[in-house]
Amino acid sequence: MNASKVLDYIKQYLVIAICVIVTIAALIGLPMVSAGWNEDVQQSIKSRSNYFSRINKLEKTSFQVPGSIQSQETVINQKLLNAYEQITASMLEDAQRVTRVAMSRNQQSHDVLMPDLFPTPPDGHGAMDVLPRRMHEKLMASYEELLASVNAGSPPPAREVEVSLQAARRQFLEQMMAKDESDELTEEETKQLKQQMTGERLEIYKDRAAEIGVYFGLDAVSPPEFDRARPPSIVDLFSWQWTYWVVEELAGVIRSVNSTTELQNPIKRIDSVRLVGLMQLLHEAGVATGGGGRGGRGGRGGARGGGGGAPGPRSPFGGGAPPGPRSPMGGAPGPRRPGSGSTGGGGGGAAKPALEMATAPMSGATNFDVSVSGRISNQLYDVVVVELDMVVATASIPRVLDAFARQNFMTVLDLKLQPEDAFKAVKDGYYYGSENVSRVQLVVETIWLRSWTRQYMPDEVRAMLGVPLDPPPAPAGGAPSGNGAPQRPGGPRGPGGRRP
Repeated sequence: MNASKVLDYIKQYLVIAICVIVTIAALIGLPMVSAGWNEDVQQSIKSRSNYFSRINKLEKTSFQVPGSIQSQETVINQKLLNAYEQITASMLEDAQRVTRVAMSRNQQSHDVLMPDLFPTPPDGHGAMDVLPRRMHEKLMASYEELLASVNAGSPPPAREVEVSLQAARRQFLEQMMAKDESDELTEEETKQLKQQMTGERLEIYKDRAAEIGVYFGLDAVSPPEFDRARPPSIVDLFSWQWTYWVVEELAGVIRSVNSTTELQNPIKRIDSVRLVGLMQLLHEAGVATGGGGRGGRGGRGGARGGGGGAPGPRSPFGGGAPPGPRSPMGGAPGPRRPGSGSTGGGGGGAAKPALEMATAPMSGATNFDVSVSGRISNQLYDVVVVELDMVVATASIPRVLDAFARQNFMTVLDLKLQPEDAFKAVKDGYYYGSENVSRVQLVVETIWLRSWTRQYMPDEVRAMLGVPLDPPPAPAGGAPSGNGAPQRPGGPRGPGGRRP
């Protein structure tokens, strides 16, 4: 068969020829094309399968509800994100409001007695020769006012009782026995006179108890004495101020439970108020101390003129007593604050020595080796422990403990009870009435937020407590110094030097 015949045949049967050619081409090409299609389909199916897996994962996303420790699986979408943002914003606002309320409650009306002294006394002109004495006078006057606010008093003086009894004795002899003091008395008359004088003495003590609200004198808080030969340092002065704040809180507790005379009031008598841990970092987080973990007396252990603190007395509640607040002056070199004028007794122009900065534990750090609460002084707040020796009506002890719990971030850590001998107490002039009374020894924890106390702290106290110092003041030319951080906050002062 030649080519011309094939062409003629194709022309004659063109459709059949085309079909044969297409069929042959399909038999050869379709398997090749279908293999490529199959690969594309597999890729597409695999891709879609991945999308389905991702969708399944989205449906099972673990989501933790704000403010809750529980989590659940849900679908994350824009609606949920918007709701989450609203909830967290509301929680942040609530937290900020709680912070403001807590700081306001903790500070209350506490302010410095002498705004000219804190945080930085004036330089030169003998300011530190005059202001400490004025501070002491102001402090003692303020203590008197504080005691008056709780109607505090003491038993009648012995001389006053003696004079009253002598007058009552003369009157009894003249009116009831028709005798003079020089006349000799029979045994029966002597017995009657003794009974009468005993009753008169009790009436004197009872009348005194009806005049006051609580037996509480200045000697119970051991106020500082001013010594011209050894003038107090700025650390001592701030220790006086802080101690007064603590006693103010104690007076608030007394006012909350005592509302009438000592004869009916729950708190009958306060013999001693002792502070532990004032202006001290006694414990670092996680470090235990021996002897029960109680510190020394902070209120009287402050350094004088840059010296170290004297050891505080041993606590009657057990445990050791470490030294008082350690002065930051001297020791390893720390950050310097430029300026002139000493913080000691003189008002000269000597430059301040370097301050050794302490390291405070992180905010909220705890140490349960210290107390049942675990709270220790840290970057957020300072802990000052108050040891009280007092006489309380036995039936009112729960009420008194509740009053401490309600007062300005106070926590009762320890309690010792023993019956009080009212007959022995009356010999010293203390008359408690007809109620059963108990001697109560309390260990109370008080919290002081640094968010407001730091504005009054001198640099020496800040260094002792690990509170960051403010940047130095701008130079005389007015150019900003350091990183331009603002000076110590304080706000405008109102009447009497108080801040709003």
